[in-house]
Amino acid sequence: MATQSAMSTSECRWPEAHSDAEAMARLVFATQEETSLECLSVPFCMTVEAEALGCVVDMGNETVLPHVSAEAFRGPGDLSSLPSFDPARSGRCPVVLEALGILRAANLLYPVIGAVVGPVSLAATVMEAGQFLRLARKDSEVAESLVSRMEDVALSFAVAQHSAGAHCVMIAEPTATGEVLGGRHFGKLARPALYRLLRALRDRRIPTILHICGDLGPLLGELRQLLRMVGGPLAISVDAVVSGRTLSEGLPGCVTVGNVDAVLLERGAPATIENAAHGAACEFQVVSPACGIVPTTPAANLRALVRAVTGGV
Repeated sequence: MATQSAMSTSECRWPEAHSDAEAMARLVFATQEETSLECLSVPFCMTVEAEALGCVVDMGNETVLPHVSAEAFRGPGDLSSLPSFDPARSGRCPVVLEALGILRAANLLYPVIGAVVGPVSLAATVMEAGQFLRLARKDSEVAESLVSRMEDVALSFAVAQHSAGAHCVMIAEPTATGEVLGGRHFGKLARPALYRLLRALRDRRIPTILHICGDLGPLLGELRQLLRMVGGPLAISVDAVVSGRTLSEGLPGCVTVGNVDAVLLERGAPATIENAAHGAACEFQVVSPACGIVPTTPAANLRALVRAVTGGV
């Protein structure tokens, strides 16, 4: 939810805005004003929890998001050293909570959307992803224990974000894909943790969106079971490779969110983007970029996305 052009107009830039609540909120406001996107969302990156749990984070620059440069855990023996996690005190979490409060206090017409990293993806961040996936195959009990602890982190941060002002919280699971996990490991690692997390948030009346990257084909059976277990409607956001028809037919009853390709938004012509957005509007209940916004995306391209859906200028 930030563009490089909005960084210039607001004078709130990455990487400084990742650690300053006022700058974070001002940059979101500036991005919304120049693009007309109908939401206000923070944080910008997926390293907030990982840094709070002991990972070393390279904060990037104006066009590169923060990323983990050294994982907190090298192997199963390090799991006992996991630091306690308190959203009110840990790392940059308080910055995100303060920014959400600023966005909500502005009392605009747009939903304020928070975001947390899902349990599997967070486990594959605090431990090198390949090593975590090998651990899941060789010692599933240890992997499940790590995922369970990450589930607790996600829940506490999501609850804190809602209390701070978020109308809704997105749970981002880029690692829990069909290509990476497959149906069997998704069913063993991801589905139980996501069920407990989603159920706990639903019990607290906190609206959620579940985002899963990649091809959902291998996961549809597991996701149908997850929907049944959670009960009631669930919003699912998908990558550009997943059609709205596949999603609505494979997961009847879910609220479909997607899925205009982020690369197209960055590099395409406005007319092409309008056509893609019209197509998405025919298939999805909520139209959105598929996997975030590339910061170098022209504001005119994002306005074309909005214009195609809302009929505005």
